[in-house]
Amino acid sequence: MAGQSVSFEVIARLILEPVYTRSGRRGLGIPIAARNWVSATETQRSVPACMPVHLLMPHSMCAEGAEGDAPGAAGGSPQAIHVGDFIHLDACISGAHFMESRRPLYDKQQRICCLEFKPTSDSAIPSTPAAMDDLYDEFGNFIGEEADASEEESEHGLDAGAYVYDDDQSEAAHEATGQELMEVDEDGPSNAVILHEDKQYYPTAQQVYGEDVETMVQEEDAQPLTQPIIAPPDTRKFTIQEADLPPVFYDRGFMTDLMNYPDQIRNIAFAGHLHHGKTSFMDMLVMETHDIAERLEKRTGKKRDQQLRYTDVSFLERERGVSVKTAPMSLVLQSTKGKSHLFNILDTPGHVNFVDEVAASLRLVDGVALVVDVVEGVQVNTEQIIKHAVLEDIPLTLIVNKLDRLILELRLPPNDAYFKLKHVIEEVNTIIENTVPGSGEKRRLSPEKGNVLFACTEMGWCFTLQSFAKMYADSFPGVNTDEFAKRLWGDVYFNPGKRTFSRKPLPGEDRAKRSFVNFIMEPIYKVFSHSISQSPEDLKETLATLGITLKPSQYKTDAKVILKLVCEQFFGPSSGFVDMIIQHIPSPVEGAQHKLEHYYTGPLDTKVAEAMKNCDQEGPLVVHVTKLFSAADGKSFSSFGRVMSGIARPGMQVRVLGEGYSIDDEEDMVMATISGVSVAETRYSIPTDGIPAGNWALLAGIDNSIVKTATIMPPKLEDDEDAYIFQPIAHFTESVLKVAVEPINPSELPKMLDGLRKVNKSYPLITTKVEESGEHIMLGTGELYMDCVLHDLRRVFADMEIKVSDPVTRFCETVDEVSATKCYAITPNKKNKLTMVAEPLDDGIAEDIESGRVKMRDGTRKVAKFFEDKYGWDLLAARSIWAFGPDEMGPNILQDDTLPSEVDKSLLKTVRETIRQGFSWAAREGPLCEEPWRRDRGLGKTTTPMPSSHDQAIIHARTPAHAPVQWRPPAPPSLWHARQSSLLHIIAMWLSLHCLVWTYSRHAIRNTKFRIMDASLANEAIFRGGGQIIPTARRTCYSSFLMASPRLMEPLYSCSMTGPQDAVPVLYNVLSRRRGHVLLDGPVAGTPLYRVQGLLPVIDSFGFETDVRIQTQGQASVSLVFDKWQKVPGDPLDKDVILRPLQAADAQATARDFVLKTRRRKGLSEDVSVAKFLEPEFYQSLIESGALET
Repeated sequence: MAGQSVSFEVIARLILEPVYTRSGRRGLGIPIAARNWVSATETQRSVPACMPVHLLMPHSMCAEGAEGDAPGAAGGSPQAIHVGDFIHLDACISGAHFMESRRPLYDKQQRICCLEFKPTSDSAIPSTPAAMDDLYDEFGNFIGEEADASEEESEHGLDAGAYVYDDDQSEAAHEATGQELMEVDEDGPSNAVILHEDKQYYPTAQQVYGEDVETMVQEEDAQPLTQPIIAPPDTRKFTIQEADLPPVFYDRGFMTDLMNYPDQIRNIAFAGHLHHGKTSFMDMLVMETHDIAERLEKRTGKKRDQQLRYTDVSFLERERGVSVKTAPMSLVLQSTKGKSHLFNILDTPGHVNFVDEVAASLRLVDGVALVVDVVEGVQVNTEQIIKHAVLEDIPLTLIVNKLDRLILELRLPPNDAYFKLKHVIEEVNTIIENTVPGSGEKRRLSPEKGNVLFACTEMGWCFTLQSFAKMYADSFPGVNTDEFAKRLWGDVYFNPGKRTFSRKPLPGEDRAKRSFVNFIMEPIYKVFSHSISQSPEDLKETLATLGITLKPSQYKTDAKVILKLVCEQFFGPSSGFVDMIIQHIPSPVEGAQHKLEHYYTGPLDTKVAEAMKNCDQEGPLVVHVTKLFSAADGKSFSSFGRVMSGIARPGMQVRVLGEGYSIDDEEDMVMATISGVSVAETRYSIPTDGIPAGNWALLAGIDNSIVKTATIMPPKLEDDEDAYIFQPIAHFTESVLKVAVEPINPSELPKMLDGLRKVNKSYPLITTKVEESGEHIMLGTGELYMDCVLHDLRRVFADMEIKVSDPVTRFCETVDEVSATKCYAITPNKKNKLTMVAEPLDDGIAEDIESGRVKMRDGTRKVAKFFEDKYGWDLLAARSIWAFGPDEMGPNILQDDTLPSEVDKSLLKTVRETIRQGFSWAAREGPLCEEPWRRDRGLGKTTTPMPSSHDQAIIHARTPAHAPVQWRPPAPPSLWHARQSSLLHIIAMWLSLHCLVWTYSRHAIRNTKFRIMDASLANEAIFRGGGQIIPTARRTCYSSFLMASPRLMEPLYSCSMTGPQDAVPVLYNVLSRRRGHVLLDGPVAGTPLYRVQGLLPVIDSFGFETDVRIQTQGQASVSLVFDKWQKVPGDPLDKDVILRPLQAADAQATARDFVLKTRRRKGLSEDVSVAKFLEPEFYQSLIESGALET
C-alpha cells in the first residue's frame, strides 16, 4: 500500500548494514540521523532530532550484480540508486520505489549507499507502521522489538540464507558527515561474535584530527565552566608592527656596514614640547628613506587624511594622539655633498608627564635636536629639557618648526615673520644663559652658525641658511655658499644696485630689507601664494620657471596637497638637517669621553674604560641599558641600550649588573645569555649577527633582572679587572602622584603583582611599593601618566580588572626652629649615649645638593669652601659636615658639632659610619606621616613593607658606606605580616618577595640639619656596634626633629596655560578655588595667544586640566610640572584644632588635617608624641619643667 510520499535529494554517504525484519525479509539498513530532517510525522507527531531511522530495501535490489549494473524497475523491480535520484518513501517502511536511474552509488564491496535526505516539498515525512514506532521511545532510544515477535522468531528459527556474509569487509570511507557507527575487526572471521567492548562506534580523536594533533580528555567538572578545556590561542596585540621589512631606498647591508664606522654615525634625540612636531619630523625622514608612498595612497576614508605617525606604534598612543614611549629609528641619510651617514634617532614624548622617557633617552645620545613650534615658542617642557641638556653638557641644535603657520595662520608679513623667528631663537638662548651663567656664548644657537634649522614638517621641507645658500649656488654657480650663508641672518642688508651687503641700510633706502627677508622669506611667501591662488594653467607656467613639474591629475587636487607637492620639489630632501647634525653633534667616538666622565662610576685608566673611550670593537662587551621595550603582546621585554665597546652578538653569556651593584656587594648581578640582537626600527626590528660599539642594540633574553637601567659586562674582564656600572638616570622631575590598587578578585593578587613588576619595567619613573597597611602603591608624575600606567596594568600586562583608590600625594617634613632642648638617646645596652639638635637649613642649600652643585664625593675641602663662599659658614663648621641624607644627593645635612675637650674624637670616628646610617634611616621616614620612601632596583619586583627596627639595624651595620642600602628577606613575610589574615595574600606577598633586593631611596625629611652635640661611647668596640648605634641615632634624630617645631611640606605644580585672552580670567578663578595663585601672565609675542604661569598644590590638582578645558571650551592647553616643596599652613601637632566631618579645614588647620587623614588611611594612631623617642626619665623631666605638655 503506497502511502503519502515526499521527495529527497541524494548527496550524503551512509553505511549499509544487514538487517532482518519480523517478516523474514532480508535487506540493507541505512541508518540515517534525523537531525537534518525538518520533521517526521505519524499523525502529525514530531520525531526527536537525534532519532536513528532505518530505510529498509529488498536485498535483491542492491545485492545482485556488479556496481552500477543492478537491474531496476519501478513498483517492485530492482533498480539502482543514482546521484540526483528521488526516493519516494511509502507509508510501509518495508518497501521503496525508485525512478530514473543513471549512475549507481551502491558499492557492494563497501556496502555503502550515498544518500542525503533533503525535503523538496512541504509534504510531511511519510508515516511509519505502529509496530516500527514501538521499537523506540519518545526520546529516540531503541527499546527492542515486541516480545511476541521475538518469541515467534525463536520458535520457528531463521533461515541461514537470511543473513548476508561478506568476507571482503573493508573500512568504510568517510566523507562530509564523517559519521561512522561501528567498525568490525578485519582480522577475525566475518561470522565471529563481536563483544560489546570490542566494537568501535565512533572514530577516535587521532582518526579525526590526525596523529600530529594533541588531544585532551577532561573529566566532568574538572575545570570551571568559564575556562575552556583547550584554551584558544592568545593573539593579543597592543602595537602596530610591520608584517615584513618595508622596502627602503638604500641597501640594508650598506646600513649594517656603516655600523662599523663610528665616525659616520650620529646618535641624536628629538625633544620638545607636546605637538611641536617631533613625530612629524620623523615621518618626513621615514618618507624619504622608506618606499611606502604607494601603500599610503591606497588608504581610503578617514585614514587617508590621518597623519602617518610612524613612530607612534601603541594603540593607546594613536587613540590619544600623543606619544607615550620613546621610539628608536636607524636611517641612512645623505648630506648636501652626497655622503651617506647612519642616523640613530630617538623620538621622545612631548607631554610634561613623560619627561622620564626623555631623561632615559638623553643618556644614550650624543646630542639633542630641540623642536620648537614657532608660534607657541618655548613652553614649560622645552624649558626643562634645555636646562637638563645644559647641566648634563649635551650638545644642542634647534629646529624651528611650523613655519607655514606664520604664513597661513598668523598671516604675518615677511619682515614680521623674521622678528618672530628671531624672538623664538633668543628665548632658547636666554634659558641656556640663565641655566649656567657665562656659558651662553659658547652654547649659543644661531642660524649663521649652522645649528638652527627651519622646518615645516607638515609640508615635508626643511632648510638651514647653508642649504638655502646652496640652492642659490646651484642656480648661480659663482656664489660662495659659506660666505653667502653668513650674510643671511641678522641686521645685514642687501644693496641690489651695488650688489653688496651692509650692516645698515644705505642712505635714502628707508624700505631696505634684511637679507634673510629678501633672499629667503619672500621667495617662500611667493611659492605659497602662487601654489594656493593661481589657476592650474598659470601655476603650471610659474612652476616651469622653477623646474618643478606636477602630474596633470595633481593640479586638480586640494590646494594644501598642491602646496605640499610643490614645496617637496622646491626644497628637496632634508640634506640641510643632515649637515647640521654632522657639524654640531659629535660622533660616538667623540662623545664616549663625555659619557665616561659624567656617568661611569669606575676609574678611567683601566683597559675597559680605554676600550669604551675608543669605541673599540675588539674590546670587551659593555652595553649601557636604559630602556626596556615590551613585545607586541606585552608578555616579554627587550633591553635597549648603547654598545660602549665590543660587539653584541647572539648567544653571548654576559653579566647583567643592576643599579644596586658594587664591587663590595655583588648581589644585584645575574648571569644571562643574549638570545637575540637586532636593530630597533620602531615598527619592525632587523635581526643581525652582531652590533659593534657606538650603535644602539635591542637585546633579547637578558631583561629578567633589569628594572630601570643596567650595565652589561662579560663574565670575566681582562687582567681580572673589577666591573663598574653606569650611574642610574637622574630625572628632572619627581613622582608625587600616588594611587593604591588592588584586584577585584582577591585570587588574582599574584597576577596583579606580576603586572606591577612589568609596569615598573616599562615606565622609567614609576614607583611601586607596598605599605605596612598592605596597600599596593603606585607613584607617577601626573594624571595622564597614571592613566596610561593603569591602562597598561589592566589591559597589557595583567589583563585583569583592578580597583583604584582616589589619587593622593606624598608629603615631606621639615622644621621651623632650632630644637627647644638638646635631645639624647641611650643605646639598649646602656653603654652609649648620643645627643643631637635639629635646625632648618638656609634657603637654597637643599636645591644645591639635589642639583649636584655640591657633592660629598668632591672631598671635605671642596665642600667646605662651597658653604664658606656661598652661605658664609664658618670654616670649622663647614669641614665638620659628615654626610648628606638620606643619600649623597639628599637635602639634609649631618654635622659633627662636638668639641674635642668634651668628646673623644678618635672614638667618635669609629662610629661615624653607623651614626650616618641611622641619620639616613631617619631622613627616609618622617615621624609625622611615616612615609617610607624607597624604590626597588633589584629584580623588578614590587617593594614591600619595611622590616623591623632590629632587622634594619643589622642591615645598616653590615652595609658599606658607599654601597646602597640593601636587604634580602631571610624568611617568609608571615612573621611581620601577621596583620594580614588572608593566607592567599601572605603566599602572594612571599612570592613577590622571593629573591627581592631592597634599595631604599627618596626622602621624607628635607631641608633639615642635624648637629651632633655630644657623644658618650663605650671603650669596648663590641658594645658600640651597629646594632646599638644605628637605631639609637635614629631615635635621637626623631626626638630632636619633633622638638624643633616640625612642619609638613607638600609638593607644588608649576602651572602653565597657553590660550586666548578670554581664557585668562578662567585660570585665575580655577586656581583660587584650589589654593593656587598666578605668578605672571602676558601675551605671546607675535601671536594672539596669552600665557599664564602659576603654582598649584598637587593634592588640589586632580581634575584641574579637565576643569580648565571645560570652562575655556578646549581653547586653552595646560601643563603641570613638579616645581618645588612648600610648607603647609598650620602646626601638624596642634591638638586644639577641631576638624569636623565633611567640612573643609581652615587655612591654619590644613597641616593637622593632612597629617590626621594620612595616618588614618595607613591605620596608624592619630597621636604623634615625642615620648615615643625620648628616654622616659628625660621625658618626665621635660614635663615637670614645662618644656612639654602632657
